[in-house]
Amino acid sequence: MAKPLKVLIVEDSEGDARLLVRHLRRGGFDPVHERVETAEAMRAAFADKAWDVVLCDYKLPKFSPPAALALLRELDVDLPFIVVSGAVGEERAADLMKAGAHDLVLKDSLARLIPAIKREMLEAKTRRKGRRAEDALRESEERYRDLYENAPVAYASVSAVDGSILRFNRMALRLLGYDRDDLKRMNVSDLFADTSDGLAKAKFVYRNFQRGKSIRRAELQMKRKDGDLIWIGLSVEPVKDAEGNITESRSVFTDITDRRRAEAALRESEERWRGFADASFDGLLIHDSGVILDANERFAEMFGCAADELRGTRVLELVAPESLEMVRERLMWQVAEYYEAAGRRKDGSTFPMEVSSREIAYKGREQRAMAVRDITERMRADKALRESAAVLAASQQIGNLGSWEWNTTTDEGMWSDETFRIFGLAPDSPCPSFARFLEMVHPEDRDAVKKSVEEAVANRRPYEFEYRVIRPDGTCRACYSKAELILDDAGGVTGMVGIIQDITERKRAEEELRKLSRAVEQSPALVIITDTEGNIEYVNPKFEQITGYAAEEAIGKNPRILKSGHTPPEEYKRLWRTITSGGEWRGEFHNRKKNGELYWEAASISPITAPDGTITHFLAVKEDITERRRTQAQLIQSSKLATLGEMATGMAHELNQPLSVIRMAADSTLERLEDGDVGSEYLRRKLDRISAQIERAAGIIDHMRIFGRVADEKPQAFDPREVMENALGLMGQQLRLRSIEVETALPERCRSVSGHGAQLEQVVLNLLTNARDAIGSNRDSSADAGKIIIGVEDLGSENKLRLTVEDTGGGIPEDVIPRIFEPFYTTKEVGQGTGLGLSVSYGIVRDMGGTIEAANADGGARFTVTLPALEDDKKSGPKSKGSGRAGE
Repeated sequence: MAKPLKVLIVEDSEGDARLLVRHLRRGGFDPVHERVETAEAMRAAFADKAWDVVLCDYKLPKFSPPAALALLRELDVDLPFIVVSGAVGEERAADLMKAGAHDLVLKDSLARLIPAIKREMLEAKTRRKGRRAEDALRESEERYRDLYENAPVAYASVSAVDGSILRFNRMALRLLGYDRDDLKRMNVSDLFADTSDGLAKAKFVYRNFQRGKSIRRAELQMKRKDGDLIWIGLSVEPVKDAEGNITESRSVFTDITDRRRAEAALRESEERWRGFADASFDGLLIHDSGVILDANERFAEMFGCAADELRGTRVLELVAPESLEMVRERLMWQVAEYYEAAGRRKDGSTFPMEVSSREIAYKGREQRAMAVRDITERMRADKALRESAAVLAASQQIGNLGSWEWNTTTDEGMWSDETFRIFGLAPDSPCPSFARFLEMVHPEDRDAVKKSVEEAVANRRPYEFEYRVIRPDGTCRACYSKAELILDDAGGVTGMVGIIQDITERKRAEEELRKLSRAVEQSPALVIITDTEGNIEYVNPKFEQITGYAAEEAIGKNPRILKSGHTPPEEYKRLWRTITSGGEWRGEFHNRKKNGELYWEAASISPITAPDGTITHFLAVKEDITERRRTQAQLIQSSKLATLGEMATGMAHELNQPLSVIRMAADSTLERLEDGDVGSEYLRRKLDRISAQIERAAGIIDHMRIFGRVADEKPQAFDPREVMENALGLMGQQLRLRSIEVETALPERCRSVSGHGAQLEQVVLNLLTNARDAIGSNRDSSADAGKIIIGVEDLGSENKLRLTVEDTGGGIPEDVIPRIFEPFYTTKEVGQGTGLGLSVSYGIVRDMGGTIEAANADGGARFTVTLPALEDDKKSGPKSKGSGRAGE
């Protein structure tokens, strides 16, 4: 069956053109041809269709082969160009080959035309394949920055402003022999040899790139650090910023020194191998029935031996065992094709090679010529490309990020595996058309997506947007897409290339964050976020409402703007120590609003940490408890008065004792005055006794007055031992009247606590009163008169003090203990208790930053109050024997 062939014939003779067409048909082709004889006609022919081969007459009245070749280069068309002519001198034939012609066939030897066409079409196909591999490798490098540094080719970026070297990879360093610091200080002009092929050509390339032109495969001479000159193949692409200004180059270069040397060797041997002038092989040999007649230096170098050694050697001796049968078969049948095999060097090592062969005239005889190319680097590049493709697929799957391409002209597309997965399709599914893609878009987003794509194409600009897709299983996924346009040389849109990312989880997280943000903004509590230095970064509206400070006034400030001076410095130190060590601090502040008004707030402050546990911020959640504090203060005062009422009988007895002594001393003195028997010494003793008893009574009354008054707002430091003793002073007479023994365990020294001494005294009185009542209730079932033990213990390194009140009153029922501190809960008979004593005590201790606990022990109840000790307070000395009052 004839093979289709589209052939463009550059010929001024219609008859000669028909002759060529007939010859092509006889050679097994089914040609579709067009004859042109001018540059304009040839340009129009290429604009109309694509061609497989160009056959050009040597002598044309209005055109010429060199001009036709120049036009092909201008159109950037790579296809076989064969000159068909009469007799042509060797010098002119060589000039044609140098100009780019692939072969020259004499009209009287048209038998060579068919093999020449087949050979050159195969070579063109190979070249295109090579270029596609090169383009794919370059595209892979652009997509994967992590491969940039270890790429097998050299990369560099040069500033469009001053020529400074911006970036480079390891291969560039290895190629040029410089280290990184060297190149950072150098200008690109410093790297090129001061020759016409070096600096002069580099300046030309630089100016063109500054003008926005791309440079492909320019060959220049560079200068290594050690002074050696090397040849490089250089491709340069200008990089533009968002405004379209050229900022830098994207340069790729490889060491082509060996190739240039091989070309030079080929030129030097041109006189010997004139018939090989049109070949662009790396290694060349001529053989007769598999015996090498001649070989070039590159071939000898490739196989690790001298050219002279190769003459007379059999070709198969240079083939690795695994390729012997294949190469033997091709030598036998003299197949003119490209194939790959494994070569064997003189030292026994093997390497991959690409082989092609053809017939040539050599010393008056038809012999076989072979071209051998070492494709080690290409194989490595192919492997790197495959590996990069695998990395791409894995990276896309990890990041839920797919890539795609779409040809807007043919409506054909290409999706990565991850793109198929995002749409819920199998990776081996056919790539959907644009219409099918729109069907998978959520109906509510479909029109917007279609409009965005159409506007991007119409306006020639990239786009990015978010939309939803419906998978075949009915699930909905949120996606983000971004695309760039692909333009032809005329600026027309030919396609799009872009990415798509599944952002469903991110959208859900954003929605959760929005909910959290709304919750914080609408929270009835004050919310403050600070940095690790305590500087405010965020406050919610409740903060503004309560404090009177606008968010703009508070942000950047420290929360100390709210300080009133009523909170002890020790409490702030405790706070910072707690939260900076990763703990949560809970407590109360007595702060000041912007208008000067004081208010109470309950606060919970905790650290915000990064995933690695590092503290990044602090979060404070606060509640205005001013009204609650006022109510609590009223309850405390009521509880005090109730306590005083309960102690009234005992106080009356306490006052009766000094009053009785005063009355007896006064009566005795009056009797002696009547008898006239009053000495001054006697009178002084009686008056001293009366004065002492008056002072005692005044002390009792003063203590009750201090206990009963409303506590100051500002807490003060005080000695808890005095509180215990003062409470015993008020309750002592009552306990003695009921024959209750009191045992004290007060240390010689202990630290102070911060708060209101009178309030803590009220707590102790409540506990003593409950102990008294419990012992009284238990007397019917116990012969023991009852005992109360009170104590204070400094816990040292824990920075706490422990106060205990323990009795022998039979204990508390276990089912009562969990509720014992609830307001209005009491186990006493109606009329004997309010149910507020322990509840108020709990509130007082909590406000001091402490805890109160109830438990049973040794036939009675034990109440334990734990309070934070003042850290900077040294151990208090022995208590004075005077009448110090807690809270004074």
